[in-house]
Amino acid sequence: MAGSVITIAGGKGGVGKTTVTVILASELSQQGKTVCIVDLDQQSTCAIALGLDDVTEGVAQWLEGKLPYAPTPFDGVSLLAGGPQLGRITTLDPPRLKSRIDKVELDYFLIDTGHAWHPLSRLACTVADKLLVVSDPHTLGLTGAAALIQRLPENLPKAFVLSKIDGRRNLHKEIAQQASAVFKDLPVFNIRSDAALERTLSEGLANTRLRRTRAVEDIASITDWITEDPHV
Repeated sequence: MAGSVITIAGGKGGVGKTTVTVILASELSQQGKTVCIVDLDQQSTCAIALGLDDVTEGVAQWLEGKLPYAPTPFDGVSLLAGGPQLGRITTLDPPRLKSRIDKVELDYFLIDTGHAWHPLSRLACTVADKLLVVSDPHTLGLTGAAALIQRLPENLPKAFVLSKIDGRRNLHKEIAQQASAVFKDLPVFNIRSDAALERTLSEGLANTRLRRTRAVEDIASITDWITEDPHV
């Protein structure tokens, strides 16, 4: 059976999409789900966060049909790595991508997108079964996220994630309140700022044990929304 496609997108870069993707994959795997991360970032950020080779052949070759589905395994999670090779893929129609996904038997594909307006990022939104729109606590982030959501199909199940919230900063508290108002019709998840988690991902999970930090707990709460049946 084809897996559900969960796309993680954002209106701008640096908002925490990769962090959300990697931790969600780990959490779903711990629940006994089979998960593959599809990294559509030319900087191969998911491979770096996992501590894996960031120049290995991966998603570009798979999308082009040059390689079979052969992800890099990591602690119960599989990865189709991104990388600069993605730069040569400028067009790919949704049926072709969906057909490649449908041939793989697992529970979840988590697609970590690059720039919101890149063709591959838009494509990832098109084939999603559910979509997470991530922003940091900045007005530009909220504006970009709102613009992205307006371009998405209304019937696509989606949720908003506000990451890197520092509860000691009044501005972050105000932006969190604004987000709840702007995205009042969507599930909204808040993720606290977590320096320990950022250090862990910068060193790579293959090299550092993932601790149950506050941000990990916050991201773990999103798995209930991902796993629930949208038709119930």
